Amino acid sequence: MTELSEELIRSRRKRAIRLAAAIFAGCLIIFTFYSNTYQSLTLPKVSVEQPEIGQLSYEIEGEGNVAPKRTIPLYHQSGWPVAQVQIQEGELVKKGQTLLTFDTSQAEKSLADEEDRLAKQRLELEKLEKALTRNGIGGETAALEETMRQIAALKLDMSIQSRKVESIRQEIARNGTLAAPFDGLVAVLEADEGVIPSQGKAVVQLSDLSRGWELEAAVEAEAAGQLAVGEVLDVRIRAGESRYVKGTVSAIGNEGLAGGQTAGGSSGTKQVTLDIADDKLSGGEPAEFSLTRKVGMPRMLVPLSAIKTDAQGEYLLVVRETKRPLGNEMKAVKQYVRTESADATKAAVSGAVNKNDKIIVEASQPVSDGDPVRLN
Repeated sequence: MTELSEELIRSRRKRAIRLAAAIFAGCLIIFTFYSNTYQSLTLPKVSVEQPEIGQLSYEIEGEGNVAPKRTIPLYHQSGWPVAQVQIQEGELVKKGQTLLTFDTSQAEKSLADEEDRLAKQRLELEKLEKALTRNGIGGETAALEETMRQIAALKLDMSIQSRKVESIRQEIARNGTLAAPFDGLVAVLEADEGVIPSQGKAVVQLSDLSRGWELEAAVEAEAAGQLAVGEVLDVRIRAGESRYVKGTVSAIGNEGLAGGQTAGGSSGTKQVTLDIADDKLSGGEPAEFSLTRKVGMPRMLVPLSAIKTDAQGEYLLVVRETKRPLGNEMKAVKQYVRTESADATKAAVSGAVNKNDKIIVEASQPVSDGDPVRLN
């Protein structure tokens, strides 16, 4: 009886130990699970994208105002005030048409004074010539020679005075008005009646409509590089009822950088000029062009924003997943690449990257190589 009781006690003790061990193991598992779950909830959340095989795509767009291809500044340097403005900005004018009339009253007064001086010299010459004629026979040689010298000197003075008078006459005839040198459009008018035009500043800017029209637009540098001089684009004229005209690329020039550089190329803009031939244009119309162009062979493309740089070069942060007994673990890992070229959103890269990689494109907080992460 005693032996049975002891055996029963030992059996119950073993069951209790096994139960306690099971409960402890269960609690440990539950604690570990919830600990891992809690820890995972505190990890940075990341959004990922996978690489794709494709072509780079450029959005080529620009806008501006239609303007004449050739505009000539017209100056007036006489220093005379404007007497009458006979045109308005935006007015069409003909070759030879008077644009401005200037107040020549001061010049005409100077002309009258100089003409009077010349007339006075003529009277003096007439007087000397009569004296020479009267005293020529039997007169003293010295006196005659002096009279002849006076006549010669006076004739020289009269020649100078005649040229001065003629110069003033020509200046009045030449600068009394400002005329259009060709058929055109008054693009800018900088003249007011009664006001002397500023020295060195054009009073009128006249556009030569016979040369046609052009559109100048700032285009992203990478996109502008996909255009070629001589290429024909569709240009949308936004004035009134929108319509399309043809524009030919005539020039692609530097306009200056706006910002720094992006991976795979320089940012900034270039000035693209299009020649437009259209009889319905009058100048100043807002216009734009836009096209999408795929370039190059299909290559491995990744989001441009995902490319980062350190001392060793360009790299991507990709998610690497490791299987664990209590759940998979994900970490951010550096993957070095080289950017071959890029458009506005994608970059063609080479290096240790494949189409199954999960590339981190956004994170809830800064992420570095080796940091545990969780997917968004």
